[in-house]
Amino acid sequence: MARRNVEAVPGDIEPRNDALMARARPQNLGASAYRRGSEGTRGPFNVKAIREAPHRNTAAPLHRNTARRRALSSRMEPHVYHPFADGERVGWIEVICGSMFSGKTEELIRRLRRARIARQRVEVFKPAVDTRYAEDHVVSHDARQIPSVRVENAEQILRHADDADVVGIDEAQFFGPDLVAVAEHLARKGRRVLVAGLDQDYLGRPFEPIPQLLAVAEHVTKLHAICAVCGAPANHSQRLVPEGSRVLLGEKEAYEPRCRRHFVPGGPDAQQLRLDEYVRESVRP
Repeated sequence: MARRNVEAVPGDIEPRNDALMARARPQNLGASAYRRGSEGTRGPFNVKAIREAPHRNTAAPLHRNTARRRALSSRMEPHVYHPFADGERVGWIEVICGSMFSGKTEELIRRLRRARIARQRVEVFKPAVDTRYAEDHVVSHDARQIPSVRVENAEQILRHADDADVVGIDEAQFFGPDLVAVAEHLARKGRRVLVAGLDQDYLGRPFEPIPQLLAVAEHVTKLHAICAVCGAPANHSQRLVPEGSRVLLGEKEAYEPRCRRHFVPGGPDAQQLRLDEYVRESVRP
């Protein structure tokens, strides 16, 4: 059996194989950087030598990493367009939808804060019926918040959004079908319109006006929660209290996220009916 060229180097814990270490040597470091140690010893982990060594062939990896980061960020937030086209401002609509506890309001606040950091004029609106957490702020379930204006209907948004560059609308499902025309009007006027809301009600049916906004929006973000039963991606809001009205303000005491398998349309009443039917089927001879 051929004997490998193995030698002990001062400062090493165990002998090194020069052939193996040469293959493992970083390509962007010269041989001198690899050989030169802090006290004349050899080793690949000399921080000073790595910093001082000429970095070759690093442009492509940096370019790929930058492109990868931009691609990941664009999945959550659309590209910001050039503010002018043919001398006129360009506007568009972004819709953030999903079940309860999926992070819709949190994502809306994140985008609005980024717009403010860019010194854009931002106006945020919430429906007057939403009295949870605060009256003059949009607040997420994790306590993040941003100042907002309460409005009774979608038409009142136009009165407060004249000077805004970015318009944010939370709990859009409470504004009714008029919100679609308002959002399109603002977009045609060159505004960036961000809308967040539930896309399904407690029965699993499309919750207007979100489906119509999805059809006319330039960018759509679909978020998911985590099923409270099995941990799978949750696309439904399970109502936990016996209430038949479509609009019911509530938090964790009234709703929880469910996946398709564990979602029971109709809430506790429907669950009891299914349980009774199961029991009847089980006891049949």
